[in-house]
Amino acid sequence: MRPFMMDATGPLESTQFDSIHQDPDQPVPARERGFLLDRLDHQAKEAILRHFGPVVESPVLMAELRLLGGALAVSADGEDSVSGRDAAFSFFMAGIAVPPLAELLPQVYDAVQEDLREASSGSTFVNLHGHFVDAEDRDRAWAPRIRERLKSAKAEVDPNNMFSFGHVVGLPVIDQTVLLEDVVTTGGDAVPGN
Repeated sequence: MRPFMMDATGPLESTQFDSIHQDPDQPVPARERGFLLDRLDHQAKEAILRHFGPVVESPVLMAELRLLGGALAVSADGEDSVSGRDAAFSFFMAGIAVPPLAELLPQVYDAVQEDLREASSGSTFVNLHGHFVDAEDRDRAWAPRIRERLKSAKAEVDPNNMFSFGHVVGLPVIDQTVLLEDVVTTGGDAVPGN
C-alpha cells in the first residue's frame, strides 16, 4: 500500500465544499473538456495512460474518470433533462488557461478525445462538459428530445435571452476564445475585459 499524501476525509461544513476538489477561493482562468464513455476497455485504459500516465508531462492539471451507473442511471420520476444516464464513465480534464498553456490545452484535449473516441458515447453531462467548440459540440450535452424540450421552455420563460452565456440551448454560440482571452488579460477575473 502506498503512503498517504493527504488525508482530507472527515465531516465537512457546507462552507467547505470547495475543499473536496481543492478548488481555489478566487477566480482562475481555466479551460475544461469532458465527455462520457460507454466502456473502459484495454484500449481506452492505454489511451488514458498514454496521455496521463506516471511519466507523462502534460499541461492538463487534472484528468478525472468517474464511475457512473447505479442509481444515477435511472431518473427518479422518469422525466428530467439529464442526458447520458446510460454511460458507464465520465471523463473530465481541466487546466489553467494562461499562456502558453492556454494555447496547448485545446490541442491536448482534442488528442485525448480522439484517442478515446471508440469508447465514447458521443455525449456528455452538461456540468462536466467544459468549454464547447461550436453549437454541435454544445448540443451533445442533451439528447435531441430533451434539447427540443429545453428550447421550448427557454423560448417561453426567457424570450429576451437574459440567460445567454455558456451551455444555453437554442442560442448562437459566442466565441469563447475571445472571452477566455478577456479573462486572462484582466488578471484572472472571471469578467469580460474592457
